[in-house]
Amino acid sequence: MISLADTLITRSMIALYPIAILKGDDKTAHGIFFPDVLNLSTACDELNDAHKMALECLDVHFSGLVEDGEEIPLPTNFEAHTQSSQFDGMIWAWIDVDLSKCDVKSHEINVTPPNYLIIKIDKKVSAHKSLYKSRSNYLAQLAMADLSL
Repeated sequence: MISLADTLITRSMIALYPIAILKGDDKTAHGIFFPDVLNLSTACDELNDAHKMALECLDVHFSGLVEDGEEIPLPTNFEAHTQSSQFDGMIWAWIDVDLSKCDVKSHEINVTPPNYLIIKIDKKVSAHKSLYKSRSNYLAQLAMADLSL
């Protein structure tokens, strides 16, 4: 039995999420279900694409949760999922997800820009209070835009 401690590799923040795949046929897509993520599923035409589709689905869903300020559901007891009749006859696989990009907790850092730049930043923040909560928020938004996050 794999526990949450076993599924989260703390330093790199990799979590292993189980997926249950309902095999389709020539006329029906393969269904992909995420037992640890409520009401989330996707599908693919080719079974070989299941892993890629599942990873994309989790990435989009988790990005939306982060943007909305909601918690990312963590993997739970895999054994309990395999015992559920809801997943009878399905194929099991694992998706490794890097949760470090979902870490939205603020971390204090020391930045030392020249004084004229601090004055310009403060004026910008003051003039656009609806967009920027603080100097730190302004700098974080610029970094996210530049890094395409």
